[in-house]
Amino acid sequence: MLDLALHGGRGGVRTAEIAQRTAAPEKFLEAVMRDLQRAGLVSSKRGPDGGHRLLRDPAHLTVGAIVEAIDGPFARPGRGEAQAQVRATSAEACLDALWRRLEAAMRAAVEAVTLDDLRRQAEGHGALDFVI
Repeated sequence: MLDLALHGGRGGVRTAEIAQRTAAPEKFLEAVMRDLQRAGLVSSKRGPDGGHRLLRDPAHLTVGAIVEAIDGPFARPGRGEAQAQVRATSAEACLDALWRRLEAAMRAAVEAVTLDDLRRQAEGHGALDFVI
């Protein structure tokens, strides 16, 4: 997504171009682009004038929305409702409370940063402030 924000101004960005710039496997990027397309964040077009384009203004697209589009809801893996309600010991309850606080802090951090914030930082227009 950052590559699209940085290089998409001139039209569609091909997966092969992104792979070359980022050293990410092209097949992996194709799968990610499908997830982003299903979430309505990018459009994809085949052909000589094809490529991927952002469908939303980077200033209104949070990193949290991007992460959720690719990885699903932001939560600790393996934590179901039944598991969260059953606490065999006070130590487990303390650890569960700590994980909830960490999850909330991570969620707040990714929701506070937009794709445009990252684009501006990558272009050298200032550092991001990640204070929550």
